[in-house]
Amino acid sequence: MRHFPILSTESTSMTSTSRCLALFAAVALSGAALADAPRAAYFDHGKKLTITLEPGLVAEFGKADAKSAVLASAPGAEELKVGAGGPRVFKVPAASVRVKATTSVVYRQGTSPAGRLMALPGGIVVTFKPEWTDAQVREWSAAKGYPVRQKLAITGNWYVLGTPAGQASLDAANAVHQSGEVVSASPNWWLETVTK
Repeated sequence: MRHFPILSTESTSMTSTSRCLALFAAVALSGAALADAPRAAYFDHGKKLTITLEPGLVAEFGKADAKSAVLASAPGAEELKVGAGGPRVFKVPAASVRVKATTSVVYRQGTSPAGRLMALPGGIVVTFKPEWTDAQVREWSAAKGYPVRQKLAITGNWYVLGTPAGQASLDAANAVHQSGEVVSASPNWWLETVTK
């Protein structure tokens, strides 16, 4: 007859409890770090949404095969894998973060550590009043200093207006939305895609 070592219930329970506590602590710490991170907001179809800054992350927009300005200017930067077709996202030492024309700070959707990463490649998406003509939109945009980049081929009076990448895009979208002169304005977000 073969004998197997017997694990006591207490020992097994303690191991499971320890694992659960360790997992809970890790989630709590990541949540606590995110809870302390600066928050911002933007408008999406008139609804105010909260986003959370991801300190130490920078998104770089441009050609995928181009030499990275972030890697060249931030010793110790580490590229993260965030999927194909989007920007290159880097974890950088805080002291070396230098936002350039093709880079953006990175936010997390909402206030949860599970929220998708978001960055600002530049531009704002604006819904103009339905009675405004293309000429009126272009005149208004020129007067405000936002060049028309594209009229969207969707129902409604939607346009993409030009702004620099990064925080300038978020600030411009919020200012245009809060002006009350348009139906709505949102930043032109890059949003991390998650496969299921």
